[in-house]
Amino acid sequence: MTAFLLIPGTNTRFTIFCAASLSLVVAGIAYQPRGERGDLAVVRSLSIGAAFAAIVLMFIFWPALNLNALSVGAYDSFVRVLAKSRGDVPEDDRNSGAENHQLSMYAEGRTATVSVRRDWGITSVAINGRTNASDGDDMPTQILLGQLGILAAPRLEHALVVGFATGVTPGAVLQSPMQSVDCIEIEPAAVASSSFFNHVNNRPLSDPRLHLIVDDARNYLRVNPARYDLIVSEPSHPWVPGVANLFTREFFALGRERLQDDGVFVQWLQIYQLSTESLRSVLATFHEVFPHVAVFRVQGAAKGKDLILLGSRTPISFDQINQRFSDQRISVELGRAGIKSPGDLRAWFVCDELRLGPAVAGAIINTDDNMHVETVAPREAFHPTMDENALWIESLKKDLVKSQESR
Repeated sequence: MTAFLLIPGTNTRFTIFCAASLSLVVAGIAYQPRGERGDLAVVRSLSIGAAFAAIVLMFIFWPALNLNALSVGAYDSFVRVLAKSRGDVPEDDRNSGAENHQLSMYAEGRTATVSVRRDWGITSVAINGRTNASDGDDMPTQILLGQLGILAAPRLEHALVVGFATGVTPGAVLQSPMQSVDCIEIEPAAVASSSFFNHVNNRPLSDPRLHLIVDDARNYLRVNPARYDLIVSEPSHPWVPGVANLFTREFFALGRERLQDDGVFVQWLQIYQLSTESLRSVLATFHEVFPHVAVFRVQGAAKGKDLILLGSRTPISFDQINQRFSDQRISVELGRAGIKSPGDLRAWFVCDELRLGPAVAGAIINTDDNMHVETVAPREAFHPTMDENALWIESLKKDLVKSQESR
């Protein structure tokens, strides 16, 4: 009842008010004054009356919540403070805070609080205060998540996207000959937030090929027998509760079972707020499920904060890349991500399974039972790990180049 009625039908203000009111009532009833028996009843009645009077006054004069402040997660703000103290934030971003946010939307959903804000011309969506995507620097990642599988999948008939958010990735998948696209989103409020990104997301909700499914991704994949040519998984960070199980061996295996024999699975993974060992753990877990992989780093192997992983049962080939680029829908969409030619995409390639396998050998496999990354990553989020991870990724690229030159 709480999950299905009370939480969706109320909000934080109502919850705080009820908790405070209940505390006052309990205090009034439990109050035990000293004195004559006759006086006790009078004093106790007065205390209960005072409690109810306080509730009425509280209801009348209760101040409005500062949704601007609530939309900025305490964790996210603390990470910004640490970054500023290390000088890791550009000068223009030094004054980030609730007073600098223009809040466009704030919704408390059944599973999460979703907010959309605009800062210095950039619109972003946050889930539980943690910024997940924007129409700024996140655009190449969101577009490539949708388009990379389009270039690699042998067939373009049925696709599945896990996560809707801004709608950019589902919209990118639809910029192709794909016949149908299923999109799973657990939080309806996240779908509503996508309207603030219609200027960049190709308006996927208006495309009849898109089938929006409000459900938990793992539960849906367990009961739905459909098989797909392409699955794109773009959850939030692997340490986020409720999201961590989308980075485990069991979830990747579930996705593999829902792929066609030559289908392609696309996975997002960041290289910040994770130690190199945690990064290796997720990569090793992915490779254990998918024998053939390809790793790309958005913005190139020497820079960028996001990885895109491709996995398949069969060798991943881009033999059809020139043909796919000839489709104007695909080439235009990739152009928005800075990919103007197949050569541009090759510059973002890091390695395949031949190099990745030895590099992640011995790493801890992330499973539903140990939830390794979920338990260790929160302690790593406050450390500047991106440079170390970048060096490790660059070493994969360099070793691949050396091996190719020696052939």
